Amino acid sequence: VLDIFKKTGFAFLPIVNKTKNNNLNSYKMLSYLSVRDFLPFFLKKKKEYRNFVSDDDSCFKEIIDIPVKEVSSKLISVYKNSLLGDVINTMLSKKIRNIGILNKNSKLIGILNDRKILELMVRSKDKFTTRDNNTLDKYSKLNVQKGREFKECTLEDLEVLNNFKIPQTIEIKEDSSISNAANHLKNLKHSYLILEGKDRIVTPWDIVM
Repeated sequence: VLDIFKKTGFAFLPIVNKTKNNNLNSYKMLSYLSVRDFLPFFLKKKKEYRNFVSDDDSCFKEIIDIPVKEVSSKLISVYKNSLLGDVINTMLSKKIRNIGILNKNSKLIGILNDRKILELMVRSKDKFTTRDNNTLDKYSKLNVQKGREFKECTLEDLEVLNNFKIPQTIEIKEDSSISNAANHLKNLKHSYLILEGKDRIVTPWDIVM
């Protein structure tokens, strides 16, 4: 599974049951695995994981105490007044799933990931749908050129239109252990931690892969 993640860049795989019917293969999805599901392997042994990971024979034993800075990745950032289209292009060209957002003073104010951007695009769709194919929806809160697409709006514009808030960052000390970072990440809804005072980020992918 990890080899497939590494080769494809995917962080999610379905688990299927394969059957044959009239010489045709049929697949039924039973469950799925994500990179995040491997985080418990990187935790120090706790009661709930007693039968899952053993400190005595775990191949992860020498890894979990390594400082998290050793596996962290450089955080690439853009300014809040960047166009959404440019933000997406940066993420695609750099092959990253998380991108930092800076204010005009170059201070990190939050992080966007690909999932948040997808949610934002879906939420924005109706706001930018024209009713007569010529005029922008008159109920739009933005003063934009008619027919303007959401990808041509800045993150500031979208914040006004959608009451959209850039997710705040959660910091962790750079000398914290991988086990400590994995424990934080498994309990968070979002999938990233910022190294305190650094322009570096740690995600489940960084830890597992």
